[in-house]
Amino acid sequence: MERYLLKLSLLFTVSLVILVSCSKEDEQTNEQVASTFTVYKNQTGDVNADALQAQNIDSKGTLNFYGAFDSENNPREIRTLTYQKANSDTIVYLIMDPLTNRLASSYFSVKGVKSPVVLKFDYIQGVNNAYNLSYYNYNWKNETSELFYAARVETNNGVASSNPFFANRGVEDDVKLLIKTTVGSIAYFEIIVPIIPGLVNLGASVLTAAAAAPVLTAAAIGAAVVIFFPKDGFSKELDYTPSNLPPPSKTPIVNPVSATSNPTPKLQPSSCVNTNMTFRASMDAEGNIMITEVVGGTSPHSYMVTSGFQQSQVFPNKYKDGSYVVGIKDANGCVSVQLVSLKRAIDCASSTLSVTTSSTTDSATAIVTGGQSPYTYAWSNGSTSATATNLLAGIYTVTVTDNIGCKQTANATVLSSCEDTTTPYPTITIGTQVWMQKNLNVCKYRNGDPIPQVTDPTQWGNLTTGAWCYYENNTANGTVYGKLYNWYAVNDPRGLAPVGFHVPSETEWNTLVAFLGGFNIAGGKMKATGTTLWKSPNVNATNTSGFTGLPGGYRSADGNWFSHVGEKGYWWSRFELNALNVYRQMLDYDNDDTNSSEYRMYSPQGSGYSVRCVKD
Repeated sequence: MERYLLKLSLLFTVSLVILVSCSKEDEQTNEQVASTFTVYKNQTGDVNADALQAQNIDSKGTLNFYGAFDSENNPREIRTLTYQKANSDTIVYLIMDPLTNRLASSYFSVKGVKSPVVLKFDYIQGVNNAYNLSYYNYNWKNETSELFYAARVETNNGVASSNPFFANRGVEDDVKLLIKTTVGSIAYFEIIVPIIPGLVNLGASVLTAAAAAPVLTAAAIGAAVVIFFPKDGFSKELDYTPSNLPPPSKTPIVNPVSATSNPTPKLQPSSCVNTNMTFRASMDAEGNIMITEVVGGTSPHSYMVTSGFQQSQVFPNKYKDGSYVVGIKDANGCVSVQLVSLKRAIDCASSTLSVTTSSTTDSATAIVTGGQSPYTYAWSNGSTSATATNLLAGIYTVTVTDNIGCKQTANATVLSSCEDTTTPYPTITIGTQVWMQKNLNVCKYRNGDPIPQVTDPTQWGNLTTGAWCYYENNTANGTVYGKLYNWYAVNDPRGLAPVGFHVPSETEWNTLVAFLGGFNIAGGKMKATGTTLWKSPNVNATNTSGFTGLPGGYRSADGNWFSHVGEKGYWWSRFELNALNVYRQMLDYDNDDTNSSEYRMYSPQGSGYSVRCVKD
């Protein structure tokens, strides 16, 4: 497997470096042909030779490999690559550091004359997603150099697939990943390197040399390629038997970059290598790019998008979504550039997206209007549909995102089947008394102890302790009429009524009725009006008192049946006639009388009635 990967790495990257280093015109006019790849034994007779190891030739050009050999004259260590396009007098030189197997420097020559422009690559220990690239004006005669530009180049992540200088590169175990990382590296350099020479004002002599900047693209791309070659890339493990054929007649046998002519040792690192500057680039909804959160370097800074530095941190050019080279430069001329992928911020300020919720005792639903459908849902419990189900009591948050990315959030409160939905209770002053306007709906005693909900009829009939239920055990009835309680809950010393209220006594009921004109007419003044909840004719119902009595019906003491919802309302008092019966108050749909024994009577303690509280 390892031999296969090495072989694939070599062939694939060689073909890519030739392809991307050609101009667009070449790509349109030249046909692709299979490359000829030959590996050579040491032909010099010198066991210490630094000489031609391999050559790849196709219609695009020629790529030569130079380096050392082992004791059997087989290629061992790559030290230099040269690339010459077909029908061109320009040669690009890629000089490797054999100790680290990374590109150390690069330059080019035209008709045998070496360019004064030399690139140096410095890598940052422990930093996987950045490297330093320096441009030098190199005097080949005196072997002296002058730094004229240096920059730290960063990708936006530290993974091999997007960063050709990823620190932890090695022979991949996955062929697809190997190809992916190679392609990612090539694309990265094809974008970033041609732009860099235009970032500063160069001297006249350097400008002349920099005119060949497109050639430097090939040199920089070489950094992405040779990184993949293992240190012993031409060993016999490659399944290529080194040839005893004589080397090509027009190709130099000896490495054209000798130890003495190698410019790398003469290139002193820029002081900017130790200047670590970070920043953040973003794009707003109008396409303006902003550079913010600048840290490091010496102030004042200047800023760049694509090319040309300026003092403003805002670039109002209505850029489109895409990849951009952005950078900053400090007062000492140190530069840091990044290749970043930017997208226009979403303008949601004028969005009509709106979210409300509804809930039951075990579910919550997001109700969405406006915005642009389709919508996605993200509930705080992990649900991703419009309705979250199987929920326990609690508050749940839903975030709705529309088709353009605008978001709105809303909360839904899921109540347990016994939760009190009416607090704080509305009140009304009637005479000297302050009454609740709604039936009690608590599921806990005043001290916090739970009151059990009992739906089973046999269990209800056998109770001698407090309990509650909904009419016909239907939660929807509780929303309208509140809960039905047995008298054991009313009389429990832990307190059924909320703090500040109590269950009225018989005397307090009588006081209310007397204030409203007496038993013969008080009922009409206490009933809610209309026939939506009350059965017709709801005689003389005016609700002038504000009591708002509702026909919640009742549950029998034996628990076997419910009766009279919509027709009659029943409310407990605190007055106990005997061990079995308690006074209660009733209102009826077909009269407004509260005087007869039917309306003011005593009921079994096990019955289920509504509770209406009066203020202490």
